[in-house]
Amino acid sequence: MINRRTLAIDYGERRVGLALSDELGIIASGIGTLGNDETLLPRLLEIIRDRDVARVIIGLPLTLKAEQGASALNVQGFVPRLEAACGLP
Repeated sequence: MINRRTLAIDYGERRVGLALSDELGIIASGIGTLGNDETLLPRLLEIIRDRDVARVIIGLPLTLKAEQGASALNVQGFVPRLEAACGLP
């Protein structure tokens, strides 16, 4: 079986940070940021396709009280859109 990469996403209101694992899933390195605008989803899909990504991990930001705030709600709103577009876990 061929190992494939994991894409990690740090979803922000203005910018989205990205990191990509090696093919064995041992080491991840930052690959930059994307603007959080209408081009975000198509650009993420391009990265997923071009970099042979098998799964996506998205950080869930919590408040200092370990509760979900507005940022977490934004992430939870984005996850179904990405999941529907790329079909990856």
